[in-house]
Formats: sequence, C-alpha cells, structure tokens
Amino acid sequence: MIRIRLATFALLFLAGTLWAEEPDLCAATSTASDVQFVLGVKDGRASFQEGEVIPLALSFVSSTPNRYWIHSSIGAEYCLEPEVPDPLEAHFNYRVISGGGIFSWPQLSEKPTNAEATLNNRHRLGVGHYKLYAVNSDVWHPAGPGEPSGANQTDDGHVHERIRSNTIEFEVRPATTSWQHEQALGAVEVLSGTPKPDDAKHAAEILRFLDTRESVRELAKALAAPSENSFTGDELSSGLYESSYPQIALESIHKEIAASGQAVNGQLLETLIELEEDGEHAEPASQGDGARSDALQSFWKQQFDRRNSFTKAAIDEVVAALPGKTGLARAVTLNTVLTSGGNDPSLIQNLKPLLVASWKDLPSSAQEDLLSYRWKSIGGPEMLPILRSILAQSPNSSHTITAQMRDAALRHIYELDPNEGRSLIARELQDPLSRPSFANIRLLGPEEIASSVPQAVERIGHNAGRQVDFELLDRYAGPEMLATIQTAFEANFEHPACEQQTKMLRYFLRVAPDYGVQQVRMAFSARKDRWCYRQLLQGIGDQIPQAQQVAIEALDDDVPEVQLDAALALGQWGTPAAKDALFARLERLHREWSGRVDELRTAFELSGPGSDAKSLEQNLVGAIGRGNGWLCTTGELARLDGLAMSASEKQQVAYMQKSLADRPITIEPMWYSNGDVTFSTQQASNLTEDQLMTRFGMYPSGTVFLWNPGQAMQIPGGMTEALQEAEFQRIRTAVGERGAKLEKAASDPAVLR
Repeated sequence: MIRIRLATFALLFLAGTLWAEEPDLCAATSTASDVQFVLGVKDGRASFQEGEVIPLALSFVSSTPNRYWIHSSIGAEYCLEPEVPDPLEAHFNYRVISGGGIFSWPQLSEKPTNAEATLNNRHRLGVGHYKLYAVNSDVWHPAGPGEPSGANQTDDGHVHERIRSNTIEFEVRPATTSWQHEQALGAVEVLSGTPKPDDAKHAAEILRFLDTRESVRELAKALAAPSENSFTGDELSSGLYESSYPQIALESIHKEIAASGQAVNGQLLETLIELEEDGEHAEPASQGDGARSDALQSFWKQQFDRRNSFTKAAIDEVVAALPGKTGLARAVTLNTVLTSGGNDPSLIQNLKPLLVASWKDLPSSAQEDLLSYRWKSIGGPEMLPILRSILAQSPNSSHTITAQMRDAALRHIYELDPNEGRSLIARELQDPLSRPSFANIRLLGPEEIASSVPQAVERIGHNAGRQVDFELLDRYAGPEMLATIQTAFEANFEHPACEQQTKMLRYFLRVAPDYGVQQVRMAFSARKDRWCYRQLLQGIGDQIPQAQQVAIEALDDDVPEVQLDAALALGQWGTPAAKDALFARLERLHREWSGRVDELRTAFELSGPGSDAKSLEQNLVGAIGRGNGWLCTTGELARLDGLAMSASEKQQVAYMQKSLADRPITIEPMWYSNGDVTFSTQQASNLTEDQLMTRFGMYPSGTVFLWNPGQAMQIPGGMTEALQEAEFQRIRTAVGERGAKLEKAASDPAVLR
C-alpha cells in the first residue's frame, strides 16, 4: 500500500536513492493505549464519484490528563488498500521544497482535538472499494526522569508515540460527464468572484482533483488571474503538475501567456518552468552514485543547468508576448520578468523604462515590494518622478501608500539626490502624521536632528509619540526634558507599550540613573505590562551597567524567562563584575541539578523544570564564556567546563578553549542597512565600537589582529568600498594607539568590491 506523509509545516521530497529508507509506519501498531485516533469522512459519506474531493476528519483524545501533546498541523500517514498511485511523486523527485509557518503544540485531553485533511492530496483514487486507516507519529510527551533514549526519542527530549486510527471503508464510482462539467463550472464561478480564502481553496481543490481536459484548462486560467491567496495558487499549480493531460496543461499555460489581456504572474511562470522540467524526464542518479559526493554534485549541477535553460526559455516567451499586453496585464507581466530574470542585466536595462511607464497600473503590493526589496532592479533617476509623487501625498491620504513605501521612497530620493532627500526627510520628521524610520532620520545633520527633539518630547508628553520620537528621546534628549517624560511614563505605567517603555527607561538611565534604576525595579515588580518585563533587560542594552545590580538579582527571579533575559543582557552589556555573578548563578544551578543531569532537556514548546534549567545553563555558559565585557582566562574556561553539565554545553566550552588559543585574532565587522556596524572577535559578538575598543585593552601590547570584512554579498548596497576602507583605517588607528596592530586579511576578489 502507498504511504505518503502529509504535513503543512515542512515538506522535503528528494530521491529515495539518496536517503535512507523510512520505516513502514503503516505496519506499526499504537504505542500508547491511552491515546485514541479516530478517522472518518467529514460528512459521513461512504460513496464518491471519481475525482471528487474526499474530506477527512481527524480526532485525538487522551484519557490521561497533562500527558500528551500533538503538532498543530496534525500530519498523518494514510494507508490505503488497495494501493493507489501518487500523482505528484514524479514531480517532486529531485526537488527540495521547504516551507514554514506558525505552529503550536495543543495538549491532548478527553475533549477531542480535531483536524481536517483531504485524502486526494497525494492519492489518485480510481473506481473501486477502499479501506483506509492512518498512523500519526506527532503525538509526544516529555521524557521522564531516567527514561532511556531510543529511536522514538528526539534531541529535544520528546518521546514520540505512534498512534494508529480505526479503519474506514468507502466506494469510488465512475463520474458522469455532466457531473464533472457542473463541478468545474461551480469552481470557476467561485474563483471568478471575491471568495473567502477557505472557499477559494476548496474551489481550487475541486478543479485540481477532477483531472479532466476542461478542468486542466480552467486551472491554467485561474492560475493566471491575480490572487492574494498563495495557498490557492499552490493548489492550482499542483493540479497542473499531477494532471493526466500534461500536454493540455502546457498548451493552456502558453495560451494564457500569449493572451493580450492576461497578466503573467510569478506563479504562472514558475509552473510553466516546472512543467517543462517534468516533461524532460531526467534520469535519476543510481543507487551507487548517490553516496558519492562528486556524483551528487554533478547531478545537482545538471539539474541547475536544466533549470536555467527552461527559465530563460520561459522568460523569452513572456517577453515576446509583452507588446500585445496593456494596462494591468502589462504592468504585472513586466514586474514578473524583472523579478525573475535578475541574472540578466541587459534584460533588466531594456525593460526597466517600460515598468516605470506602467508603474501606475501595478498593484500597490507590487510597488511596495519593488521599492523596499528590489530597488536594484528598477533604481535610477527615471524613478524620481514616481518617488516624488509618493511623498506628495499626505501620510494618511491613501491606504495604498504605506509607511514602509514612503520610507523607501525617502531613502531612494536621498540616494539619487542627497540635497532633495535631506529636505524631504526633515519635512517628514516634522510632520506628526508621518512615520519615518530612524535609519532615514540619521541621514540628517546633527543640528537638524537636535532641533526636532523638543517637538518629539512634546508629542510623547501628550501621549501622541511616534516610534521615531521615542528613538529621538533615547538618543538625543537632554536632562532638561526629564520632568515631561517622567509625567508621561508614570501616567502610562500600568499599560505601557513595551518598546516605548524600554526607550523611556534607557533615557532615564542615561540622564537620571538613580530614577532610572528605581523605575526598572518597579517595572519588574508591577508585572502588569503585557509581559514586557520578560525581555526588559535586553531592551535596556548598553544602559545595563547603570542597572547591573537589578539584572544580577533577576538571575534568581521566579520567572524562567526573566532569568534567561538577565543572563543574555549581562553577557552582552555587563561589566567585568557581572562575570562573578554569572559564575555564582551557574554554581547554584549545578548544585541544584547534581545527579539529575539526564532530566535537563530542551523543549522549546513546553516549559518545565528540566527544560527551563537546560535553557538557563546554556545562557549562563554562553554569557560567561562569550561575555563582551571580559575575556575569560584558560583557568576560568576550565572552571566553566567543570560547571557545565550537558554534553552540548561542554562542547561549547571546548570550542571556547580552542578559540582562545587562535592567532592571529580575527576582527569581523557586520554591516547593517541602517548604517550601523557591529564586530565579532574571539568568542565575543555584536560588539559596538566602544566595546571593541575596550576589548583591545584586554590583550597584551603588540597583539596582532586580522581585519576580515567578509564577502561583498553580505554587505548592504549602501556600504561602499570607500566607507568600508574608512572604517578600517579608523579602527586601525585606534588599535595602534593601544599598542596593538591591525592588518587586513588575505586579499579576496569578493572582499571590499
């Protein structure tokens, strides 16, 4: 019988010859008698026409309270008798498809935990009588004290059980032509309107599973239509990939591409490319070759070359169809070609003027995507009129012009014309309705920024502060504004916005440290602030030294998240005195768990003593060994190794010991798009320039450091070679003043280009 895994969180389909064979779950029996898995057809039916959607209902109950959890996506292995083919198997061979999303772990109880599934997803059911059951291996419980590791226990301390469902039976009978036509018409009618996401997905499923000539043509039409629902697009594409009529599928897509009024979106183009790939029937690697890295690399290179060939052909076809398209169809098609053909500079150069001319016809979401993430494809002086038109609108005059789009327009005008850009940024800063980013504000001169601070503080005082106003307060406001901010802070103390609260606390710690420490303590004790206190200390950042005693005390807080927050904050920002406090807390943890090391299990989805202790151990070891404010000696690392309990943490200490002996010591800058730069060196990471300078003083005079700026692809476009070189020269001068030496790493053609 066929066994296909269905899950919404992640899919990985690769040639079976390249991976070890998975166990036969359909032969498994239930390993937990106190969990029941009930499988049924959603509407209770027992008879379907061929190609009809078969909806399943899944239900899990446990007679043991507080014992079991299950993945929220609730995947299952569906076992059919007789076997049926998987219509997508050939398509997914030698393709890696990954995805992700928000998921959780519902706890099982006597109240059913329910889910739904569609059997047709990876099963093509012909006419006949079927028996079906399912096996789920996503039910788990935390490993108990002393519970031995086994094949069903994962690294996170979860013990997974296999739960087999009941068996159901149903019939699939021949479909009538009239029924197939009615189903297709109904699905098309739904997709042609403005359906709710669930209704659109169901309509797409109907077309997908019908698998008739008519339904295949309608799949291509629906795929070409604009849609905000990516799940619908995936269903439509899958229907074409698995179709029994691949030639009709290809012909239908070619027809949609050529149609003058039809837009070619990214999903349509991608589907064409993959259908062309499927039609070539690439030969799989042999069982023997699969284990050899050179053969595997050769195989994937061939796949890569094939993919490029089909992509170029598809883009050429779309470009050839452009002259016949107008309006929205032309604009969307141009956008698709530019975003998909990024490896062809000449193509981009030729099409960019056409896209600029069609800008007004683009959907606002596509405009924002181009400005925010694909500027390199369209940027140039010809975009200035469009950028100016965006900023000519009032910040609240159009829902289609988002704050992010306005901010991107500001940044790009500055790049093209710095004088005009600064003028517009200053105007946005003064407009209380505008929401400019602080990264853009920093492009102004110090005097311009300083002149805006009083108005920012006034808005905060009237409970109308923007995010950028709190940034200005944090970085630039002086002590003369303290009374206004105190009043505003205390008025909203019971219901603060977390990030705004942190900015105000940082301001207090900078201009009135005693008052700031008092307010930090009160924020911890009140705990009515929507959980802000659980990450408060990391948010305080480089003001931690002022409130270091509060952070040290928080290492013993009743809330585990606060302990973790304190350890991370002290490791990043603490003074050398914090190292002793971190060692003391790790020693207490070591004593508390002596003889119970096997209970230290990391389970991110589940809080418990063992999981909390494991997380605290990890954070304490990291904070001590990689603290930015100190350099651990050989003796201190040996002490740290003696206190580390988990094998994973002992391994981390071993890495630290090895790194301590490495010479020369590498300095690696990390550039950010907002102009910031941090540094990593020998255990320490995310160092500010001030922290880096302090760290230089921890080494003997004459120590040699090696400047390694990284690859060009890791450096934001605005960070030019000249700016990078200036940063290097400035740091080298400072290093020399401290009796050390900074040299450049060996030349690399990709570095500083």
